Amino acid sequence: MNVLHIISAKTWGGGETAALTMCKTLQESGYGVYIVLDGNNTLLKEKFAGVGCIKCIRMRWTESLSCIIELRRFIKENEIKAVHTHTGRVIPMVLIAILGLDVKCIAYRHNVIQNKKDIIHRMIYKNISAFVCVSNCVRKSQEKDMPQWMRNKIYVVHNGVDIHDEYFSECMSIKKRKDKFTIGYAGRIVENKGLLWLVKAFCKMDNDSVLKIAGDDSTEYAARIKSYLKQRKCERVEWLGYIGNMKEFYKQIDTMVCPSIVAEAFGLSICEAMYYGIPVIASNNGAQGEIIEDEVDGFLVDSGDIDEIANKLCYLKDNYEIRVELGKNAHNKIKRNFTTEMWIKKMQVVYDEIFDERKGVYNV
Repeated sequence: MNVLHIISAKTWGGGETAALTMCKTLQESGYGVYIVLDGNNTLLKEKFAGVGCIKCIRMRWTESLSCIIELRRFIKENEIKAVHTHTGRVIPMVLIAILGLDVKCIAYRHNVIQNKKDIIHRMIYKNISAFVCVSNCVRKSQEKDMPQWMRNKIYVVHNGVDIHDEYFSECMSIKKRKDKFTIGYAGRIVENKGLLWLVKAFCKMDNDSVLKIAGDDSTEYAARIKSYLKQRKCERVEWLGYIGNMKEFYKQIDTMVCPSIVAEAFGLSICEAMYYGIPVIASNNGAQGEIIEDEVDGFLVDSGDIDEIANKLCYLKDNYEIRVELGKNAHNKIKRNFTTEMWIKKMQVVYDEIFDERKGVYNV
């Protein structure tokens, strides 16, 4: 079956990483994979190269007629059977483009937000074949005040990690030789990700620890954090910028902290770090609790609790054996529950049901 993913983002983030992994997994499983990018985005074109046939279309309502015509032509020419959307704004154009065609629209839900309830959106939702939520946390937010006919279209399919056991073994052996406790952060450097809380916690630690930050540090929020560190005369923070090969990053760190202020819809970077034997400290205000079991394969802390983050970091720093045990538990958790192999099995159930017109709630 030929499937199409529409990626309308302008920057790279967790949702785009998940979509790339989906396309790669579908391709490896024998699906024909096609990708529509919004405009001529060089970074996204480079990222998605090799995992499908790429088409660039400007997805703008100001150019909606030409966009819909071009999209419909692309879908027909390539005999697409399922269109995956990763943001709500493109869904109306997709539904018009597939009007009268034997094509299903699958709406991915990557955010912890409620569906809109006005009559126009209800009409749109009627024509969507499936809502795929990346966590139970997202599903619960979607189901609030939702009629039963919509609930019957909801599926929960956690994102999956592309596993490489040789990298896991290498990560574990490297950590035995490390002389400094290294903390990692990876993600967008914006206020709602809570990086400042981690930095403040880190500043409470001794000088024999290092914080490595992976992500675009050209933001205004990053400048504020750098100013804070300068005032504190803390020079133990390394700003790595955008990293293309995250495997190398995971080799360098002993633990990772995800101090998000907002409720996270999933946490693919959490899964990746855990797979490489890294215990993660994460705020417990979203789907993080679906991945991490507190004190078994990582730690869950209250959002914004600087002292709690600092205490957990010091505990991991001073207890190497516990750190290794948590890391091994984390690795095994991901291999059991959050791999691309698990993802494709669950997506195949979604495809089977929507094409057989037997819709029903499917939970992990």
